Amino acid sequence: MNRKRFWCCIVATVMSIFLVQCIVYIYLFSTASLSFRSIKGVIESQMKIIFPFVRFSRFSNASAIFEKMKPVNLVNCRKLFDGDYIEMNKTYKLLESFKPKSISDIDYINMTKSCDSFLEKRGYIMSSLTSVEEAFPLAFSMLMYKDVYQAERLLRAIYRPQNIYCIHVDRKAARDVKDAMTSIASCFENVFIASQLYDVQWGTLSVLDADLSCIRDLLHKHKSWKYFINLTGQEFPLRTNYELVKILLTYDGANDIMGGNERFVLY
Repeated sequence: MNRKRFWCCIVATVMSIFLVQCIVYIYLFSTASLSFRSIKGVIESQMKIIFPFVRFSRFSNASAIFEKMKPVNLVNCRKLFDGDYIEMNKTYKLLESFKPKSISDIDYINMTKSCDSFLEKRGYIMSSLTSVEEAFPLAFSMLMYKDVYQAERLLRAIYRPQNIYCIHVDRKAARDVKDAMTSIASCFENVFIASQLYDVQWGTLSVLDADLSCIRDLLHKHKSWKYFINLTGQEFPLRTNYELVKILLTYDGANDIMGGNERFVLY
């Protein structure tokens, strides 16, 4: 009986260590610290030691799937940031093979008929994630006039429930664009369409009019935000919300916009 207990404890200990290692490997894979191929090799070798009579051929298919989802492993980010034209051309060709399927404006209108399903399928982050972010809400304006799919991807990338978002849809935008963005905004309590829309002509004061329209609405709807960030629907963030908050915390009420260093206080 004692012998059986001894071997049960050994097996339980080994399996516990293996599970902890799996969790660590998953974390390393998610942060791109290790490739799936490397993790797969380690797990397979350990599993063969623990279970020598089991074949693990299923991992080969999973490897192909996960490696296809991590195209960043195939490019040199440092060279891209340095403007290396050879690496940029290589990346452009790579992007063509990984080009995601776009979603039409009509599809967005239909998808948002069930907001819960839409939020789940599109993978929105519905948590503040950290107490630092929760205590430091941001306000965003997004000026857009076309390509709902790209604008929605931007919104998804910057969305956090503690922030507030104003979307200015150009007055001359197509009806389907307006309807799709209105439908998307209706699925959130902290996302709305600007109350006053302008016919924006790039390079003119009408761009400022659109931003000011959002600022007025943001001040009226929610006064707890700390900083205002203006975007267009054709942009995409290089920093996470947490990184933005940490940067803005160091500003301590100041900004990096030319024209003055006086603090803007919300009353």
